[in-house]
Amino acid sequence: MPQEGRPRGVRRAVEAVSSWLNVVQRVLVAAVTALVASSALLLIWQVADRYVFAGGQNWIDEYARLSLIWMTFLGAAVLIRERKHLAVEYFVEKMGDRAQRAMSVATDIALIALMGVLLSTWVPVWEASSVLKSPSLGIPRSVLALAGLISYALTAVYCLESLARTLLGMEPPPKVLKDDDGALVV
Repeated sequence: MPQEGRPRGVRRAVEAVSSWLNVVQRVLVAAVTALVASSALLLIWQVADRYVFAGGQNWIDEYARLSLIWMTFLGAAVLIRERKHLAVEYFVEKMGDRAQRAMSVATDIALIALMGVLLSTWVPVWEASSVLKSPSLGIPRSVLALAGLISYALTAVYCLESLARTLLGMEPPPKVLKDDDGALVV
């Protein structure tokens, strides 16, 4: 049904949620950017420290591994909302508008179901990992499980937003990663 045929209150509610999710998206992009930058700088220092000064800090390697896990999970959620994940779009683009909408709905429902399964198994993973600590930094391994929880929950919320917008005949949420000229916005 076209957007005009839906109650305005529902569309306004979806737009309000989308505006909050835009803020969350910007925070996630900033967090991933900070993790990438800090890891790169620390790894450059680590190489210089090892090969120039014959030293080395074990905690830098460990930080790089931990931050890579956080970058992966947070980045996955960001890319889901932006519809930038790896996908085979060739056949979907050849379909009509109704078929494309149906594929979008099916994809969102499948991802919501998958996130539900992953979230349901999160507690045992948290409990099992909470007894372990990273050797150099002393950070509980449950911090890594927390990255999964945040990613799974945000992905489910993003898919619910996309599903609501599709079913209401609304445009997709605005892209946070690119401005009008296509430049990266952080």
